[in-house]
Order: sequence, then C-alpha cells, then structure tokens
Amino acid sequence: MLNALSDLYPIANASSDIDRVPRLRASRSSESTSGARCSPYRRRFQLLNDGASVILTASTAADNGQEAFGTYAASKAAIRSFARTWSNELKGRGIRVNTVSPGGVETPGLTDIFGGGEALAVVKDHVAATVAKGRIGRPEEVAATVAFLASEQSSYIVGANIYVDGGQNQI
Repeated sequence: MLNALSDLYPIANASSDIDRVPRLRASRSSESTSGARCSPYRRRFQLLNDGASVILTASTAADNGQEAFGTYAASKAAIRSFARTWSNELKGRGIRVNTVSPGGVETPGLTDIFGGGEALAVVKDHVAATVAKGRIGRPEEVAATVAFLASEQSSYIVGANIYVDGGQNQI
C-alpha cells in the first residue's frame, strides 16, 4: 500500500516540519471573516492543496482518565477537537482532517516513560492483558492506518478519530 502512496508528503509535526514544505505565496490577508487574527495553523493550511488529507495524532489517553496523565490526556482531547473543527473550516476546499489515536505501542517513548528492564516488562504485560488482541501494538500498524487515511480509499472519512489500540478502548 505504501508504494501506491509515493506522492504523499506526510507532515508528522506541523509546528516543526512545515519549514520543509516548499514555500507558496499566501494571501496577505491575516484577517478572518470575523476580524480576528488568523492562527498560525490557518496560515499553514493555505499551503495545502485542495483535496488534501491531514492526519493528526492523538491518543487513547484522551478517553481513560489515567492517573498522572491529565495534562497529556487533555492535550490529546484538544487535538481531536481540532480535527473536527478544522474539518468543518476546510470542507470548502475538500480538505479532510482526521485523527489517529494509538493505544500502547512499542516505541522508544514507552521506554522513556517507564524505563527499561523489569518495569517496562510489567507495563507491557499490563497493557497486553487489557487489549483484545492480547499484545502491545507495533508502529507499522499505526503507520498503515495513517497511510489509509492519507489515501483516496478513505475519501469519505472526515473529522473522524480512528483508534489503533487492539480493541483496548472499544471492548
């Protein structure tokens, strides 16, 4: 599937990667119809082609109220709200905005949070026990979902949050 998507330019983090996108001359207007100043994102959206697909990364943490993760969870819930709002704002240009919410995935970040060795093994075992698939996720599973959302195969999916969590939040 990824070979068929060779013309994609994923922007994993719009705040840092946007400088890598070729500069286009945007409108000089910085006023919205209500007169308020445009957000930095609104100006960046001008760089997107009509019909583009934007995929944001949230987390299942936005749903479960896990102790000590309140700020993280709130930030991920805000990302999901951005996807819905931006979908509505950009619908006139045919731009779709969706969110992917991974559950526990085997990444360096997991090791950074919980350390290595026995502590990490305990966390992985706990997560696996709460997931219908009975294991922790793999990065390529999240990547395949992002590739699908970026493709024309998902052309009727707009403003959605797709869980890639092995059923953890669904069952």
